[in-house]
Amino acid sequence: MGCGSSQQIKKDPEVASPIKGDPHDNVKPDPEEYSMSSEDDDCYDRRKSKSVTRLEQLGYKDEDEPEMFFWGDFVVDVNQATKKAPTAKRNPRQPPKQKRSSMTDCLDGVFVFGDFTVSMENDDADRQNPALNVVQKKELSQYHIKAYDIYSLVGHSARVKCICVSPNESFFISCSNEEASMTMCQIESGKEIMSFMGHDDTIISACFSNDAKYLATTSRDNTMILWDVTTGKNTLTFEHEKVVICCCFSRDSKLLVSGCQDKVCRVWETKKGREMNCYMDHDGIIISISFAPDGNSAVSASADKTLRIWKAADASPIHTLKGHTGIVLSCAYRSDGKYIVSNDERILRVWDASNGSCTLSLSVDEVPRPNTLPGKKQTWTLSSYCPGPLGFYIIAACNSKTIHVFHPETGEEILAYYCKAPVYCLSCGSHSKVAIGDSVGNVFIVTLYAA
Repeated sequence: MGCGSSQQIKKDPEVASPIKGDPHDNVKPDPEEYSMSSEDDDCYDRRKSKSVTRLEQLGYKDEDEPEMFFWGDFVVDVNQATKKAPTAKRNPRQPPKQKRSSMTDCLDGVFVFGDFTVSMENDDADRQNPALNVVQKKELSQYHIKAYDIYSLVGHSARVKCICVSPNESFFISCSNEEASMTMCQIESGKEIMSFMGHDDTIISACFSNDAKYLATTSRDNTMILWDVTTGKNTLTFEHEKVVICCCFSRDSKLLVSGCQDKVCRVWETKKGREMNCYMDHDGIIISISFAPDGNSAVSASADKTLRIWKAADASPIHTLKGHTGIVLSCAYRSDGKYIVSNDERILRVWDASNGSCTLSLSVDEVPRPNTLPGKKQTWTLSSYCPGPLGFYIIAACNSKTIHVFHPETGEEILAYYCKAPVYCLSCGSHSKVAIGDSVGNVFIVTLYAA
């Protein structure tokens, strides 16, 4: 689409105090509270995209029966959603001194993960991250977790909806489920660098380009915005017909794919904002999307309980991955592109990307549940692969305030973290960092050390 107007970023001098709250008040919402509207009454005069024109030619109409949407804490009903003003931006304090813990130590603190994960690489990251002492020269399966560090930063005044680590792991961005702007902070000190303001409604997801030059954000305002990370300016605005739920860059940063409430995945050119093609085989809204490391294909997760692998060049289908019994909440490629991990509320699955076969199925009932409240159902909230050399292992979060690291072939639990609040927001870097946001607004940074 066309270019969006450039905007000067303004910083808010107000200081947001640290969050205190009872995590028992922040339980996962009832799925029945979230429903999909049939058709948007669009109040803006928008240009029609290729996919919209094609939908009209096919006589596409929304079904009369509204869809149920179980994921996270946001409602994607455009007609009924209430606009909320952005909350005051935070002023992070210095994190406490880091303490390296062994895998056998118990974690006395909060650990958290997220809706949306990215796995990207940067050749300059080793120089920018001197703490990283592992160079990936072996096969992923030959590494194991030696130790980890964890420290907290001042978070948000409400649940952390979106968090994303930059490819060089020098900074991260985050926002709460009440904010229409993203805040970028230094990952070591927590010092605020800048804010990205331009959306008219709350932000749902975000993703950095592999070269860390651009940031993409999606919002309830039916747009996806491409930002210049250096200046904080809006460089392109991609208009959609409905709420844009997820996005992901190709590794060469030339393409950007978006997943929308209208059940369509769109591939965009990042240089001019042109829509290249669209994938429309899903029968439900698009919840999560991930580009293959080679950039030739993408995998999309949907409310229709399936994942679909398709070619980025012409949107032709490759494989349909069936087996989930509920809405697929997340999906992610492994860094070598050979496998895909996904989860619904009950089952976590690992898929062979070459043939679409399921190689591991792990029920949430098979994992320990020490922090589950009596009578509360335990569910998976998200899954991804660990960062960098440890990308062989699966990392997954439960609503029981627990984070697990699993062996992808046996399902054996390698590591577990016990949290003070449920985790719905996580982002893995490309070397060793994991950024986490929990349901009461806390932000945590974890460093995993490989051997």
